[in-house]
Amino acid sequence: MQARLLRALEESKIKRLGGTCEVPVDARVLAATNRPIESSVRAGTLRADLYYRLNVIEVHLPPLRERKADVPLLAKTIVEVLNRKHDCRITGLHPTTLGRLMAHSWPGNIRELRNVLEYAAITTREGVVMPCHLPDSFRAGCEAGGAETARAIAGGGLT
Repeated sequence: MQARLLRALEESKIKRLGGTCEVPVDARVLAATNRPIESSVRAGTLRADLYYRLNVIEVHLPPLRERKADVPLLAKTIVEVLNRKHDCRITGLHPTTLGRLMAHSWPGNIRELRNVLEYAAITTREGVVMPCHLPDSFRAGCEAGGAETARAIAGGGLT
C-alpha cells in the first residue's frame, strides 16, 4: 500500500478500483504518528522514499502532559463541540473540575481529555461541570450522591 500511495503522490494520478484509466488528483497529506518515525524507517515498516516524500514540514507536538497550560482552552473548545453534538448547554467547568483536569497526566492525550469531557457533558447536560460529573477516576473526594447534588446546583435538576 505504501508503494501505491507514493506513486499517487509522485504522479498526482490514481487508478480507481476496477477502473481502466487514470484520474488526476490534487492531494495534500497530513500524516501523524505517536511513534519515532526514523526508527520505523530503520526497521523497514515505513518506506524511506515515502517518508522523505511526506516529510516536507515536520511539526513536533508534545504530549498533553507536557503542555498542561493548553488544557483550559482545549477543554473549552471541546465542550463547545460536545454541546452541539449532544444538544447540551454546558456553560463551563467549575474551578475544582478544571484543577482535576490540569492535575491529570493524560496518558491518552487529547483523545482521553475529549472522552472525559464527553462523559461529563452527557451526565451534566447543562450548567457548570462539577467534579462529580467526571468519570470515577476523577471523582476522589466527592460525597455520596454528589453527582445528583452537583447536577441540581448546576441547574440540571434532579432526575
